[in-house]
Amino acid sequence: MTQSAIYPFHSWLTSSLNSPTPVLALMHAGLVNGGGILLARFAPLYFNSPKILTLIFIIGITTALVGTFWKLIQSNVKTMLACSTMGQMGFMIAQVGLGLFPAAIAHLFWHGCFKSYLFLTSGAAAQEKKFDLKYPPSFASFLSALICGIFGILSFALITNRNLILLDSNAVLLTAAFIAATHLALNILREKPLKNLPIAIILTSIAGILYGSSIRIIESQLPSEINNPQALNFFH
Repeated sequence: MTQSAIYPFHSWLTSSLNSPTPVLALMHAGLVNGGGILLARFAPLYFNSPKILTLIFIIGITTALVGTFWKLIQSNVKTMLACSTMGQMGFMIAQVGLGLFPAAIAHLFWHGCFKSYLFLTSGAAAQEKKFDLKYPPSFASFLSALICGIFGILSFALITNRNLILLDSNAVLLTAAFIAATHLALNILREKPLKNLPIAIILTSIAGILYGSSIRIIESQLPSEINNPQALNFFH
């Protein structure tokens, strides 16, 4: 929990923002991944005690929500990125708690690449002047984004060979994929939703395929028993 800045052991990450930007990129894209790697190494032990996995899920999803909400009220770019890292690590831990270790490891790879890029370009972002006058989105944009989210989750489920019938903890991961695909589409559909709908459908489908393919590649390199979705419970 300390290694991955999980709440309430996150303060070392959010208080280290005076470090040089390349150092921050290394910390947020590499150092915080240690917790996820440690959990994956001991995965077979956790499957013998589902209550431990449920506890890990609760800790992870709490951190994801706290980090995300804190990010929304920050004005400093680096602080926003630090809170984002905290939220992303919480979601990774939540995936571990779902018994989906390959998905958690794939998340580490994607987050590492993305967060290092964001930190190394944070200087340019701080100088940008943007005013979002297209918010909230229109009902047509929102409805179109939901349609694109369905295409995103279908492509993700197809590539990862996951059943859309919500019987186990895969349902939580599929729901997160749906939200991510919808959010991606909404950025494209703010203006002229009907005209841009085909483009948004294609992009969300490609995003689902890319994310699903990365999980399948990692699954092929790990023992099959390390991926063990859990039965749904109240906390899920």
